[in-house]
Amino acid sequence: YTQFMEGKSKCNGINDARIKILTDMGFHWNVGKRKGPVDRSRMKTWSERFQDLLEFRRIYGHARVPHVYKGDQMLANWVLTQRRQYKMMKDGKRTNMTPEKALKLFDVDFVFNNTCGRGKTMDLDKTVETAANK
Repeated sequence: YTQFMEGKSKCNGINDARIKILTDMGFHWNVGKRKGPVDRSRMKTWSERFQDLLEFRRIYGHARVPHVYKGDQMLANWVLTQRRQYKMMKDGKRTNMTPEKALKLFDVDFVFNNTCGRGKTMDLDKTVETAANK
């Protein structure tokens, strides 16, 4: 459907008449979590996310944001993206990661290869207690 609507395909079995029939029957074309267009004005810049990482580091004493972080899942997603982007940069692929961004992340002890902790859950409350006792 998406390819048809973008004019990329005409042979996928769907045409304007079928779209109208399905729409009239109440077919929902947009399903899933997204409820309309993305509001880019609410998205944070790289620098704003980096500031979020610095705040996380201040609180927990490290920059290893868990993959699932209830405090700010968008930060966890951003961290995962930085790891992927850095790997792409190292592999010589086209990426948004720059040497300047990588250096900023290195300066705060960002862990680019987080495979050593896989399979383990991180108790952030215990981490806060440990950081507070230092």
